[in-house]
Formats: sequence, structure tokens, C-alpha cells
Amino acid sequence: MRHKEVIEFITEHIIHRFDIPQTLTMNQRISFVSKALHYFIDLYKIKLFCSSHLHTVIKLLARMSLVIRL
Repeated sequence: MRHKEVIEFITEHIIHRFDIPQTLTMNQRISFVSKALHYFIDLYKIKLFCSSHLHTVIKLLARMSLVIRL
């Protein structure tokens, strides 16, 4: 999928239907996001969140809770 298609999808299916989101959550790595998409996201002041980071944070919190219980 090209960045133009991604921007078009975000515009038509998210912004036009629901307004500008505060965040966009992706299940892919952020490094795959193009400069044009970064510009688009910055233009609308949208925060980009990668769900793989969430998985890492959850694992870390789970480990911390095990240490605290001991």
C-alpha cells in the first residue's frame, strides 16, 4: 500500500466520518511510515502509536508485578 492510499484512507474513513483523531494506533512498526505520512500526521497534530510498543510495556509491567509480589 502506498502512502497516498494510506492518507486517502485516513482522510475518507476516519477524519471525514469521525473528525480528527488524537491518536492513530498501528500494528506495524513506525519505521515503515513514509515522510509524506509523517507530514500528514504532523499537519493534523495526530499522535502515532505503535501497538507493538504496548505489548512490550505490558510484558514489562507483568515482570515488575512478579518482582513486587516476591
